[in-house]
Amino acid sequence: MNPEQYQEYKNKYPNFDQKHVIDVLLKNIEISHIEDQVRTAGEDKDHLYELKDSIRNHGQQVPVVGSRVSDNLFRLHAGVHRFLSKKELCDESGGQEHTTIKLAFGFDEVNFNSRAERVIWQLNENTRQPSKNCDTDDYVEAITGLIVQDHVLGSDLSKITPEVLIKYIRDNITHISTYRAKTVAKKVLKSGIFTGQRKFKNYPTKKSAAEFFSQINPWGLSVSKSGDTDQGYTVYFAESKIAIQQNNLHGAWHKKTDPNSKVLIVAYCGNVFSKTRDLAKWRRDCVAKFNEENSHPFCVAAGLKVFDGIIFLPQVQLGPDTEPENLIINPLNFNIKKV
Repeated sequence: MNPEQYQEYKNKYPNFDQKHVIDVLLKNIEISHIEDQVRTAGEDKDHLYELKDSIRNHGQQVPVVGSRVSDNLFRLHAGVHRFLSKKELCDESGGQEHTTIKLAFGFDEVNFNSRAERVIWQLNENTRQPSKNCDTDDYVEAITGLIVQDHVLGSDLSKITPEVLIKYIRDNITHISTYRAKTVAKKVLKSGIFTGQRKFKNYPTKKSAAEFFSQINPWGLSVSKSGDTDQGYTVYFAESKIAIQQNNLHGAWHKKTDPNSKVLIVAYCGNVFSKTRDLAKWRRDCVAKFNEENSHPFCVAAGLKVFDGIIFLPQVQLGPDTEPENLIINPLNFNIKKV
């Protein structure tokens, strides 16, 4: 829900806040980054920082939207960035502040009867300012899913003409421009319905990457931020090839102060939207940069390696190359050497 929609609902439903908005504990909200986030590239870190600053200074102005799963449990449908902002603020306060979030539910527009209804509502929710708007690829992926999975235009794909698809988009996404609708339709017909949907997980902050890494790594390493040490390994998080190069200074410092120290690079594509058309190549380039830094003349002369391992966090959530969400990508077969 964006501010414009929020005001519309308050105008439409008498006592909207009293009847449909409640404070829910963050721990009582479940979220699916595949189902509840229509953006192809996942969460946007810049938008997250802006929202976090706004909520810290002015409070939560617009509720998130969800549905009741049980007495105390809710499923989030819109407001992922607000939810993550609240969660970070709560963590920063040591769990003393921002423990709840305002959530709207139970009004006609969000009593969905099908997945297609929910996706269309989410696209509309992210079409108008001042929310974080969908971009063209977000529309392409969502519309592709509606066509292929939900058969909103029938099961015979050969009968879907540009005119039919443009009309469907304009009829259902009310604030999209004609130009944008034509662009989306062209891309869907050119590639989307034939190659299938793709969706990627983003890690908006190094702290969130550290939290996820600590949950899924098979070695029991537990870190809360980049540069933390556990089991003799200092873990640095790198969202780009440049970040790998920058971390060589940290690695060199550790090796100089303690030759027995170990340094692990945990990499993920921070600019996931522009790189994920060939994420495998991006990862190969990162491994090449890793090897290049370890082959630096300084390292060779000193008989040491700046880095002791590189692994990647999973990011492909949907598509032909979908990755298990709890499986580390380990191209160089890194393994912990117990100290």
